[in-house]
Amino acid sequence: LNAELGRIFSQEKPIIDYGSERAVFEKTFELFNLALEDNSFKKFNHQKNRLEGAISIPVYEALATALSLYIEANPKHDVTQTIQKINTASKLLTQTQEFLDVIDKSVRPLDRMIAMISIGKELIK
Repeated sequence: LNAELGRIFSQEKPIIDYGSERAVFEKTFELFNLALEDNSFKKFNHQKNRLEGAISIPVYEALATALSLYIEANPKHDVTQTIQKINTASKLLTQTQEFLDVIDKSVRPLDRMIAMISIGKELIK
């Protein structure tokens, strides 16, 4: 991994636009902080009508990736609408059957991540 990253960043014309990637990363987590603060990436408890528990890796995989892709595709997005998308997606995610199926099964981490990204992209578009 180190050798490949060294190769990528040592090229005269880098494959990755580091500045752009950094901006998307920072905006993604800034929006999560504005929307959910310390409750970002927690599972929504539908009986108690609130986010609770520890940070959930599947929730993180679904929502962080989906939001970063959304920001990348919509650089002039409306912040208020995007915050609403985050709040809505955080509530709906743990209700989707596909999410529940992946969580209930012994799915390999890579396959789980692929499924979570797909689910998240459906919720944040």
